[in-house]
Amino acid sequence: MTTTRFMTTLLAGAAALALAAAGPSCVCGGGGDNDAGQDGGGGGDGGGGNDGGPLGATTQVLEYHGGPSRSGLYVDPGMTRAAVMDGGVHRDPAFTGTFTGAVYAQPLYFENSGGRPDLVIVATETNNVIALDAVNGGVVWQRALPLPMLAANMPCGNIGPNHGITGTPVIDAANRAIYLSALVGMNGQTQAHHQVFGLSLDDGATLPGWPVDMNATARSGATTFNSTPQGERSALSLMGGTVYIPYGGLAGDCGTYHGWVVGIPTSNPASVTAWATRANLSGIWAVGGLASDGTSLYGATGNAPNGSTFGDQESVLRFAAGPAYSQANADHFTPSNWQTMDTNDIDISGSGPLLVDMPGSVPSALVLQFGKDGFAYLLNRSSLGGTGTELQALRVASTNIIQAGVVYRTPLATYVGAAATGTNCAAGSGDLLVIKVNPGSPPTIASAWCANQGGRSSPMVTTTDGTNESMVWTVGGGRLRAFNGDTGQQLFSATDTMGGLHNYNSTAILAKGRLYIAGDNRVYSYIR
Repeated sequence: MTTTRFMTTLLAGAAALALAAAGPSCVCGGGGDNDAGQDGGGGGDGGGGNDGGPLGATTQVLEYHGGPSRSGLYVDPGMTRAAVMDGGVHRDPAFTGTFTGAVYAQPLYFENSGGRPDLVIVATETNNVIALDAVNGGVVWQRALPLPMLAANMPCGNIGPNHGITGTPVIDAANRAIYLSALVGMNGQTQAHHQVFGLSLDDGATLPGWPVDMNATARSGATTFNSTPQGERSALSLMGGTVYIPYGGLAGDCGTYHGWVVGIPTSNPASVTAWATRANLSGIWAVGGLASDGTSLYGATGNAPNGSTFGDQESVLRFAAGPAYSQANADHFTPSNWQTMDTNDIDISGSGPLLVDMPGSVPSALVLQFGKDGFAYLLNRSSLGGTGTELQALRVASTNIIQAGVVYRTPLATYVGAAATGTNCAAGSGDLLVIKVNPGSPPTIASAWCANQGGRSSPMVTTTDGTNESMVWTVGGGRLRAFNGDTGQQLFSATDTMGGLHNYNSTAILAKGRLYIAGDNRVYSYIR
């Protein structure tokens, strides 16, 4: 049995404070289809497909990068370029936000009700889940899950000394629940078990039927799940009442693992459906995980050994609910040089797929995939096409692209951004690159601008209404910066720095006029 230390702490003083309402929850047409109707949607994620008029202010952040399409788009009517340039934003000295534990996962924001405080929720590598008061940073409740694995007892990896919760959880707001994947260390923290938990947002208590142990339940044909070499860096998704968890390997590619997608219905967690790559390795490990348009899920797999036999590696895959994967050409894209990518470990999966809509173009439903090879691949989302079927492949970076990108639309263009050193930049230079998607039959991509963020954080975007006053925000080098979304001009650079941030993983979120960034042992809050 699992060694448990289940403990829920309710801090009554913090629970008495309620936030004032800041406008309706965001109803967003997504960077795919309509995010507002999805389980994890709302609060941002307008993506490249906002054609339904102005968006409301972001009041919830229920999953990674603001919503299912992973666009990284947030809305704040007061966050104008002029305001940022004039007074900027500053760290709120009254926001405490302290706890104990390393954090790789993005924080989430839950808009509470009934006079209870809104929550900023963080999950740590020590397998603690902490709900902070969104205004003052005090602990409202915290939940200690079973002990994590000790890095010293793992076959490889680059997270330590504890390895627990790495991927960003997902919130089911309607049912007041949060779901997460934790690496649990059994038998004195020597035996690895990936377990998926469902917790109440009221007090952190474990929900009936949870946790679900992957070793015991995940099967794909004859392939069984072995937690020891598997890693879970990717964000969880929620679609149609099912939680989806992607798995890859550990840094160092030790042991025999597979890329996995596991689906667990929230109403019946005993009914587990799983899919695994036919090839060994081939992990799904991008920080953003799977992107969803409300009907399908899109993920990218990594390299397999030696580039010999094709078995779902080096591909962008489209999954139906379940998950179910057909192996049909329409449901996967693989670069024509996949064997070379395999051999040289330059897999296509360093970033997750981004969904882009270009009404009037043919095709209009698109996927933009950044690869470790420095290329951006523009794909037809309706029919991914098989091997070598990209609409366009453009080298946009001189370094590996490992991060979570952004999608946003302005009155001037539709853009996709990434954290990597740009090459052939149309304007500027540096480790933040933005390309534009040009309408047409077919649509095309080209460099828009590059800038220097001073690190490798994953970007996010704010607008005042879904399209206007766009700014790209980064936290590279521990410093919050903002750039004009159309030109790349730096508009703001904080005078202070944040500690405990992690390359590729760390990113900001925005809700109700505040920016939040999670680092080790602390959440930082910036206000206008």
